[in-house]
Parts: sequence; structure tokens; C-alpha cells
Amino acid sequence: WPTSTVGDILTNETYYTGVTYYNKHRWVGSDRTDMTFRKTRKTRAYMRPREEWIAIQVPAIIDQETFVRVQQQLKKSISFWSAKKTSLEEESPRWRGTSSGRP
Repeated sequence: WPTSTVGDILTNETYYTGVTYYNKHRWVGSDRTDMTFRKTRKTRAYMRPREEWIAIQVPAIIDQETFVRVQQQLKKSISFWSAKKTSLEEESPRWRGTSSGRP
């Protein structure tokens, strides 16, 4: 599976809680006038207040305890790799934004 798919599964509460939501976004059409030749108008999504979301029950594939443990492990991993990147930036000139490694 692609990394992004695994990441979505690990961080999406729907798979663990068994609840997904409908009506989370409000779509607003663009006021732009320079799109005379387009068949469809550009739109933008805005998050609605949580009170307007409609809960839908779906089968949970993993229990809540496992979800909490996964989130804790992800926090540890993120902090570890963030610290690792910072130490690499300090050690290696390549991380300073030059492709040749020279200052």
C-alpha cells in the first residue's frame, strides 16, 4: 500500500470509532469574472461548525484502545524524526539549502 494510504488509515478516526460525518464542508462559488469560457465555476470549501455535521455509523475495524496506542506511537515517531532532521541539518551543509554542500 502507498505510504499516504497507510497514513490516512492510521490517523482517520472513522476506522477506529465507527463514526463518519456528512455535511462537514460548505461549498461557495467564486465571484471571479475572468472565467467566461469555463463551463463550471471554481468553488471553495469551508468547514462547517461541528454542530452541523451529521454523524453516520460505520463498522469500526479497530478498537479504541489500539487507536490511542497508534496515536501515541505516531507522536513519538514524529518527534524522533523531527529531532533527527534537526541534527542532520546541523551536521551536514547539504541541509542548509545549497545543492552543492558549500556555504
